[in-house]
Amino acid sequence: MTRGTRRLIWIAASFLLISLTTRTGLAIFSDGSFAVVDWGRFLGIGLVFDLTVLPWFLMPWTIYDAVTPEFPQTHRLHIWESRWAATWASLFLGLFAVVTAAEFAFWAEFGSRFDFIAVDYLVYTHEVIGNIRQSYPVNFWIMGIVVASLVVTWFSWPRHAGQARPALIARWGRVAGAMVWAALGVALVNVSMADTKSSAQVRQLSINGLYALFHAYRHNQLDYDKYYPTLAAADLNSEIRSLVHQGNAKFAKADGIERKITAATALRKVNVVLISVESLSAEFLGHFGNKEGITPELDKLADQGLFFTNLYATGTRTVRGLEALTVGTPPTPGQSIVRRPDNQDLENLGEELEENGWKPYWIYGGYGLFDNMNAYFKANKYTVVDRSDMDTEGRGLSR
Repeated sequence: MTRGTRRLIWIAASFLLISLTTRTGLAIFSDGSFAVVDWGRFLGIGLVFDLTVLPWFLMPWTIYDAVTPEFPQTHRLHIWESRWAATWASLFLGLFAVVTAAEFAFWAEFGSRFDFIAVDYLVYTHEVIGNIRQSYPVNFWIMGIVVASLVVTWFSWPRHAGQARPALIARWGRVAGAMVWAALGVALVNVSMADTKSSAQVRQLSINGLYALFHAYRHNQLDYDKYYPTLAAADLNSEIRSLVHQGNAKFAKADGIERKITAATALRKVNVVLISVESLSAEFLGHFGNKEGITPELDKLADQGLFFTNLYATGTRTVRGLEALTVGTPPTPGQSIVRRPDNQDLENLGEELEENGWKPYWIYGGYGLFDNMNAYFKANKYTVVDRSDMDTEGRGLSR
């Protein structure tokens, strides 16, 4: 067997073994009681997805083997080429391991393989990387992965020449074969192959993480039925109307939630401040029993302002909360309204405040490009101030 062939086998075996270990580990980590048929399904279908991703990692190695001359084993260039190839092999192995670590962290948070949330994490790294570093020992993990990859590569990477290399046309034929393999995967394999009535976890375990990531990048849509419980359509009208019913309101029609609300008191000119904080659970606030004094200013505002305690989460991400605070809607299927096209001039809180004499600001401590926030709020009657306006203290509010 030639050295080039053994290198391809090493890359393929590394990827498939780590993919199998990841899938098995996630199944155990999820603490799900899977039947034997479930194990057989997600291991079998999972292998199909793994084999669909594999040629994309093999292609650069087939091309490298086709264009790189093979030097005599005693030649100095042979030694340097071997070290160069081993370095890249350790990087490939490290990448596989990093993806595995990321998959376990993502699964712990969302109970899923990579989806469009992971895509946003990659696109808007400035907004999320600090939070990730605070939540996980990233540097320790990376250091461990680097060391482990170097050790494994040192002891297992094929160095010796072996049999004579095949002819140039045969080596380029292997390149063509990898490309055809990748093209067939794109044409024949679809994420719907993982669908099953067994459970959502079996479906997720059946997919390869990298395949799921690129699928989410191409489609960038949320599986609404997966993330949100639903009711029968016949029950929706009465259920929704009962949730929004209040004594000073009268429904305008026999269905829907459009209603006329009679104010209990006259209009007052007060300051209106809505504070949205990423991942701030009620357990951190003194008003909900926390004794550590973490949020003294928020607790003061709760004493002096209008304090709501009967709340419902409107989605799995902060952008859904922004949607609810501005336009007062439940989560819509797919993307949030904040990120949808044609989301300007909506009936929203900023417009209502402006019509009654307030000047609404949207002030964000990061870059409002994230989640399309700047464009959305600017198009809906807010004056936008974000991190780019805050180079000089007070600059943003002086407009």
